[in-house]
Order: sequence, then C-alpha cells, then structure tokens
Amino acid sequence: MTLTPSVDIEPAVGLPAGSPGVPYTFTMQRGEVVQFVQSAELTGTPLSSTKPVAVLGGHQCMFVPFGRPYCDAAQQQLPALSSWGAEYAVASYRARTAGASESVPYRIVAAVAGTTLTYSPAIPSAPSTLGAGEIASFETDAPFVVRSQDDKHPIFVASYMTGGALAGDLGDPDFVNVVPTAQYLSSYTFYADPSFPETSLTLIRKRGPAGFANVELDCVGNVGGWSALGTDFEVARVDLSRGAAPVAHPTGTCAPGRRVARSDQPFALTVWGWGHAASYGYPAGAGTRRIYMP
Repeated sequence: MTLTPSVDIEPAVGLPAGSPGVPYTFTMQRGEVVQFVQSAELTGTPLSSTKPVAVLGGHQCMFVPFGRPYCDAAQQQLPALSSWGAEYAVASYRARTAGASESVPYRIVAAVAGTTLTYSPAIPSAPSTLGAGEIASFETDAPFVVRSQDDKHPIFVASYMTGGALAGDLGDPDFVNVVPTAQYLSSYTFYADPSFPETSLTLIRKRGPAGFANVELDCVGNVGGWSALGTDFEVARVDLSRGAAPVAHPTGTCAPGRRVARSDQPFALTVWGWGHAASYGYPAGAGTRRIYMP
C-alpha cells in the first residue's frame, strides 16, 4: 500500500510518522486492518495498492459545524477513484423540523489538476475550480447538479447532516457519500432501521430517452411528489416513519425495515434516519462500473 499524504501522518503502534508529499508505503496481510487515527485529516490523499482493498473514512466524534452540539461518530466506505464521476445530482434529507429550510453542508474533492465545476442552479459560495486533491466545503438549502468539464476530471461529493442543536435536537452530525449519476441503479433492496423514530428516503431520477420513468417503492407503488432539479433530474422524498409510527400515503402505508424500490431507468436512493441527538444515512446502492480511466 502506498499513499502520498496531504498532511503529516502521526506515528502509531507499528506505523512510523510520515510527511506531506512523501510516498508512505506499508504492507498488509490478508484480513489485516490498518487504521490511521490523527487530528489532521487525510482527505485528498491518493492511495494505491497492489491488491484489492477497502478504504473507510470517518471521525470519532464530528461536529457539523464545528463547536455546535452535538458531536457524533461518522463513517463511510470510500469509492475507488475509478468510480468517481463528472456529474452529481444532489438532494439531502427532508427538513427535520416542520416548515424549516435547512442549510446543508457539502464537500467536493477533485482528483486531478485544473478541474472546472459548474452548478445548476448556481451556488455563489461553491468553488468553480479545484486542484488535484483539493477540498472545497460550502452550504446550500436547495438541491443542485454539479458537473466537471469531462470524465477525465472526476470529483467526489459528500453530504452532511448538521448537529441536532440546529434542528430542535433532532439528528446529529452525519457523513454520506453522494452517488455519481453514472453509477445509478434501476433496483434497490435496502434496510431502514426501525429504532430511529424518523426515517425518510430521498430519490433522484434522471430523464431518459422517453422522459422520466416511474419509480416504484414496495409500500406505496409508484412514487409521486416529484419536483424538478434543472431539466434533466427530478427529486422526491418518501417518509417511512414519523414519531416512530408508520406513515400513511395516498397509495399505501410505509414503515422501516426491508424495502424494495425499482424502475425501468436508473435512479438514486438515499436512506436517512434520525431521532434525539442521533442519526444515520447511506446510499441504498451504487454501480461499481469504471468511469475514470487515467
């Protein structure tokens, strides 16, 4: 394994210190785990391996934003660079408090130098250019589409949930991968945790050659309530539980547990759950096809 760290690597048992920009190599055996725990994050650090590995990133107790209660653990398995895309349609969780408009934090990481970004609709606080391994953070209260100039300039996008103190103590900091549009699937079987009183799905569908295809969720049939996201995407949200109770929809009643969603065209589905000072979120699935070929 070799990584070229963006910051100093702090020494640990069996792991020496490392310096920014200097290749850092170590060997792993089958089934072995290596963990870097340090104060300075390694985001933007390229990592390569001679054999297949999984890489996870996270935080022991993350504040979002920093200093606002409460902190919470965060973790996601990170997609391989070959699976990064040049187009992402982004829509976060349903607002945690009725009638509220939440400003949601996002981060973008670029893979190569000279990456140019465009947004629809425009986001004044978001970056227009990024260098190799460079990170940008911004907030917005609206869904958006972000694109780089081509597949040779892939990006990674992450969505966050803010601390519960900003939403009546509902939810807590969370970190969720956003799936590039080229990795959408046409069917998902997923599980929503019933121990969280609030559970909501965020669905995004892309216009196909014949327009937008129906998306069917097992507990409601065809999903309704779609809203436009530019000209090529639509967003819908479906609650599975409210106040720990199942949610009655016009075409059926939903509850957490095992659920299935499918369509004739690829779409994205993200599961969100929260309660008092607690939350979780994850994409229900993603393709693993190679997009970026350096």
